[in-house]
Amino acid sequence: MISDLITTNSDRALISAAMGETGMIQPVRDVQAYLRERTPQPEISGEENLLITLPAKLQTEVRTLVRACKFVADLVRKKFSVQAACKQTLTVFSRWGWKLGTFRMKYDLWAEKCDWVVLVNLAKAPAAWKTTRLATMPPEFLDYVEQQFGKFAREDGKRQALLAVQRHWRTGRDEGGNECAIAGYENAWNKRDREVLPMGWSYSNITRQIKKRNRFNKATRALLHESESAAREFLPHHLGTRKHLRFLEKVTFDDVRMDWLVFNTATQQAEELWLLLARDEATAMALGFVEHPATVREDGKASHLGARQMKELAAYLLERYPLPPYTVHWIVERGTATLRESVQAALAELFNERIKVHYTSMIGGLSPTGYAEKRKGNSRGKASHESHNRLIHTMAAHLPGQTGANWGIRPADLDARVRECQAISEMARQLPEEKRGEVEYPLLTLSQARAKLQEIFTLQNFRKEHNLEGFDQIVVEEGGRLIQRLEMPVERAVRLIRSVDRWDKVSPDIVRTFLEHTQRHVTVNQRGEVELLVNGRKLTFCAPAAELGLIPGQKALAYHHPADPQFLHLTSGDGRILGTWCQRGRTPYLDQQTLSEAMRYTHAARAEAVATAADLAAPQREQLEAMRARNAELEKFVVVTDAPAANGELPPANVGTVLTNVSTQIQTHKHAAKQREKDLRSFDGSAEDLLEETNTEATGTDDEFSADGLL
Repeated sequence: MISDLITTNSDRALISAAMGETGMIQPVRDVQAYLRERTPQPEISGEENLLITLPAKLQTEVRTLVRACKFVADLVRKKFSVQAACKQTLTVFSRWGWKLGTFRMKYDLWAEKCDWVVLVNLAKAPAAWKTTRLATMPPEFLDYVEQQFGKFAREDGKRQALLAVQRHWRTGRDEGGNECAIAGYENAWNKRDREVLPMGWSYSNITRQIKKRNRFNKATRALLHESESAAREFLPHHLGTRKHLRFLEKVTFDDVRMDWLVFNTATQQAEELWLLLARDEATAMALGFVEHPATVREDGKASHLGARQMKELAAYLLERYPLPPYTVHWIVERGTATLRESVQAALAELFNERIKVHYTSMIGGLSPTGYAEKRKGNSRGKASHESHNRLIHTMAAHLPGQTGANWGIRPADLDARVRECQAISEMARQLPEEKRGEVEYPLLTLSQARAKLQEIFTLQNFRKEHNLEGFDQIVVEEGGRLIQRLEMPVERAVRLIRSVDRWDKVSPDIVRTFLEHTQRHVTVNQRGEVELLVNGRKLTFCAPAAELGLIPGQKALAYHHPADPQFLHLTSGDGRILGTWCQRGRTPYLDQQTLSEAMRYTHAARAEAVATAADLAAPQREQLEAMRARNAELEKFVVVTDAPAANGELPPANVGTVLTNVSTQIQTHKHAAKQREKDLRSFDGSAEDLLEETNTEATGTDDEFSADGLL
């Protein structure tokens, strides 16, 4: 401990001065420069910052040697000879095992130089203490070499820079052809030996000496050769924590280029895929994304993410995530995929300051040479988000069409894949339209890529094996035993959501403003649903409740997310909101929860239709019920007769049987009349024949339907 080595009040004062404002002694940074400039002194007091650059064991030995030399000096003042004083001192410090001759030599040197530094055993000292041939090189010369290193703007250009310095020595002219002396050698410049380089001018010695100075380090080199943005990688960073952040309190947006190609069936080209991704800082959850293929335009430039994709992603978040009672902060870049300041102001006004948009600071000012640098986005403004981008690339490394992290490691078969995709696309154009969707490609299509990315982000949100900062440890049961692990991002999100009482859904009128470029006219079909064709797929949308539905045939303006249309926002065309409808899809049989929800929806629609039909048919039901009631009254007058006798005679006064016979006779008479009418239409004889046939018919004296026949 330092406090154990303090012996006097003066020592304490000197040490306090050395400690300065930090409260701790700081070691000398450049030992050689300090040794050249210091004033010799016999004791260590005041130079503890130089002493602590030595190993701890050597520090103790030097302190002991200083005390031993002072002890010898005191004995000499008491009339001891130097030799006798040294012998006496060695008996006091016997545990060190010093030899008399070695100790006497050290004492004589200390007494002559009056400097404690001569007592340091340089064989045990670090390299910074050892005087080398480079230590005699002028500091001005090393400054000049560093300038040359900076001028040759490549990491591997230092050797060529030193060769330029050596040519300067021989020719007397710098690389610009100007006659001038090399810094540090001006005094003997005209007397120099042009054919012999100064001692220590080898490449390895100069680079080692410059490294010790730590002036031309990686940060300085990046500033000189690249930019301020590149230099920040080698400079200290501000470290933050998500520990006390709440869900959705800080949402970061970033664009990511996938290192695999997709095949765009619309353009019949293999294209780079870009994502605009939103992450929650508190949970590291991927909240949503928008994909954009970099289609090459007619001018040869590829399209890029823009304000349209940013608005789509904003609408996606507002549709799916309600607003918490605290302020939500959106962190976006000042690039193409951003929200204009006018949109920022509108958001603040619409949500009563509940959503605030912040822009990451741009990096770039003046270069060391004085030129203005091209400004660049600050990735440190969303460091956690940026660190997850590498995870996306590694998780998607198995997908077809990999381009590699850079052009130097681009797979050699990629061009063949692209050509095959184009050939298949040409073939698909000859197929019937309903068959084109069955064609497969050696690259993913846009819809397939979206499905794969959704799978990747789901795995990220539910991962257990991670080391995310600020996450809590939880104890769970797995495989019949308790284990301790960090909570999943989704688990953390659920916990943070439950800690807040009130969440407010965003009005569809606000969401609609972000999706104005997707509007289309729709008509409600006879089932009370809306059908759309989106990216070649037929999607069906229905009202969330029967009472919120629209009448069949009603027209409306619809707004939806172009790539992931889970919701359909319907308006009347004049700004009035008709409702937000949800997408209906085919329900897997094994997905019992979704199946039950779908069945509830269809049952509710059927029940409503049945109730409406019953209402409309009420008058008809009343008429039928009245008819059935009258018929039931008439049934009281029906008399059941006895069975006929063996001779076929009916019992007397059997009214029911007589009525039955009368009915049969009437039917027979009608049939005969129809037959006669048919015969007349087909008759081709004379009128006299017809008259004779008519006169031969026998007629009864009584009418077949007389009152006597009923008795």
